[in-house]
Amino acid sequence: MAITDPQFKLRLPPDAKAFIEAEAKTNASSQTSEVVRAIRERMKACSPEVADNAN
Repeated sequence: MAITDPQFKLRLPPDAKAFIEAEAKTNASSQTSEVVRAIRERMKACSPEVADNAN
């Protein structure tokens, strides 16, 4: 992802934030990457052709 990618603030309940932090640590990735991964998994489950076109 680039600095020019769209950004927005996101409020999370403490348990969701802790989960994302733990997943990022487990996967040696950033919290942003974990959020994007979760969204893309959901996209693929709902509409595989849309998720296949995501970068």
